[in-house]
Amino acid sequence: MFGYVKPFVSQLKVCEHEIYKGIYCGLCKQFGRSYNQLSRLTLSYDMTFFALLYIGLSDEKLNFENKRCFMHPFKKKPCILQCKALKLSADIGILFAFYKLKDNVADENFVKKFLSRFCKLGLLFSFKKAKHRQSEVSKIIKDFVKDQSKMEKKEHVSIDEACHPTAKALGLIAATLSNDHKNKDTLYRVGYMLGRYIYIIDAVDDLQKDLKNNSFNPFLQSFSLENKIDLELDSNSINSFDDMQYFNKMSSNMQKSEILKKAKDTLNFTIAQLAEAFELLPIKRYKPIINNIIYLGMKSSSEKVFERIDKISLKIK
Repeated sequence: MFGYVKPFVSQLKVCEHEIYKGIYCGLCKQFGRSYNQLSRLTLSYDMTFFALLYIGLSDEKLNFENKRCFMHPFKKKPCILQCKALKLSADIGILFAFYKLKDNVADENFVKKFLSRFCKLGLLFSFKKAKHRQSEVSKIIKDFVKDQSKMEKKEHVSIDEACHPTAKALGLIAATLSNDHKNKDTLYRVGYMLGRYIYIIDAVDDLQKDLKNNSFNPFLQSFSLENKIDLELDSNSINSFDDMQYFNKMSSNMQKSEILKKAKDTLNFTIAQLAEAFELLPIKRYKPIINNIIYLGMKSSSEKVFERIDKISLKIK
């Protein structure tokens, strides 16, 4: 999970923003209650969305209380007290974090391997507890990491293929939020599209880093050497070093433009499908907050990523 699924705060009512912050802070405290203080570092907006979705579907009575924390030691903040949604979201957050660290140990460079191994050791006890509590979810995430690694080793992968392991994992996890068969199918669709969104926007955000490190990125693979845009330029017209520099710059900019256009189209489709599925769910409370995240927040997160990538130069070879 990467933190792109968050509200567009300026369009939330004050009371809605307070409720959202209360759920976010409550989840942070739940990590500490369920596990340890280190586990609170795995807190994310994405897990807060899962908690909010679960709360919206449930009838469980909720209680808020003003609490202090190390980030706000002098002023108490509204905080939701322990509930099923927070417990489940904390468990899922730990499982995702641990398996991600495990994958980093296998794939990253020496420094990241060392840091990931150290953090993995720190989360080991928490992981065992979460795995015991959520054995089904643990298997889903374990299979997801394996499938994702296998997929990224393929020579040719489409965007849809690249998204599928993440999307499937979040779909299966979302389906566990209800016992009603009809709701399970809809929740799977919501989770699947949420996973697609997270994977795609993260791939766009990582374009520069993946290009520099020669790491897998579905968009870069789509525009690899053998699939370069044919500019139909006569090689005889390139008569100087300056001409060659201009040619290379124009080629890279055109490829970046094509990548961003494809990513935007895919993200718009994904968010639309997510919204369509979400509208079928029997949400009992806090629907305006979830609507804000889906219709405004996710779009805002995407636009910020595209703006950043648009300003940098990608020397695509």
